[in-house]
Amino acid sequence: MLFYGMTTSVDKLGLSSINMNGIFLGIAQAFGFFIVMPFTHKMKRVLWIKIFNLAFIFVASILFLLSFFQETTIVTNLRIIFSMMSAAVMSSCFPILYSYMAEVFPVEIRGLSSALILFIGKISGPIALLITTLCN
Repeated sequence: MLFYGMTTSVDKLGLSSINMNGIFLGIAQAFGFFIVMPFTHKMKRVLWIKIFNLAFIFVASILFLLSFFQETTIVTNLRIIFSMMSAAVMSSCFPILYSYMAEVFPVEIRGLSSALILFIGKISGPIALLITTLCN
C-alpha cells in the first residue's frame, strides 16, 4: 500500500512538475535495485529484509514528521530527499524478497501466492488512489 501511495502521490513530491517527480522517483527506484544487484546472492535474506524494513520505517517516520512543519524550501527539499530514499529502500527489498520466497516455498504455493499477490496489487492500486484522493 505504501508503494502505491507513493506512486499515486507523485504529483505532490515537491518538484516543479509531475514529470520531474516521476523521473526522479524512477531513478531512485532503479538506484535501489542497482545497489543490491551484486550482493543479492550473498545476503542473509531474513536479516537484510529486517534491516531494509527498519530503514524504511525510519525514512517514513521522518516524512511523517515533516508533514507537521510549515512548507518552506528546506522542508520541501527534505521531503524530496527522504521520498527518494524511501523509494530506493523499497525497491532494494524486491530482489532479496523474491529470491528468498523462491527458496522457501514449493512450486504450488509459489504459483498460488504469486497470483494472489498480483491480484491484491491490482486491487490495492485503485484503493490507494481512492484513499489518497479522499485524504486531499
